[in-house]
Amino acid sequence: WTCRGVLTGYSGPKALQTLATAGIEVIPNCSGTVRETLEKFRQGQLSSGGLSDGCAPAQSPTNRGTAVERPR
Repeated sequence: WTCRGVLTGYSGPKALQTLATAGIEVIPNCSGTVRETLEKFRQGQLSSGGLSDGCAPAQSPTNRGTAVERPR
């Protein structure tokens, strides 16, 4: 398996740099279910160049746009 990209709600600057150095494209600020996000990606609605249609900063009890908390 080879990872060529990551769809994420948020990635810190160090993670972005590490992934970019490894040649992995990061598409940040995604929200919705995994199924919805993958469908948006397949339809070309998401890009690594910033926000696009259907992609907004995630805000939920477990993801406040800065980090994902592990369930207890």
